[in-house]
Amino acid sequence: MNCKHVTMKLHLLQQDLREHPAVLADIAILAVIQVAERQLNKLKDTRSVISEKTTTLPLLPDSESAIHFKNHELSHFPM
Repeated sequence: MNCKHVTMKLHLLQQDLREHPAVLADIAILAVIQVAERQLNKLKDTRSVISEKTTTLPLLPDSESAIHFKNHELSHFPM
């Protein structure tokens, strides 16, 4: 398609949209839905990455258990 052909198509589309405003509303709604779907997919991707990273981390113990764990781990290394 050349530039003149594209310009003509855009002009016809513009004319159709003026004559049928409901079509413009439908296009706007579809555009909003597409953007929302992309954002949701990004959020799902981020959530899965966070989920993968947090499942490999141990649960945080209470402070006494943490001190005992730390002392136990340090006892494996001679000072």
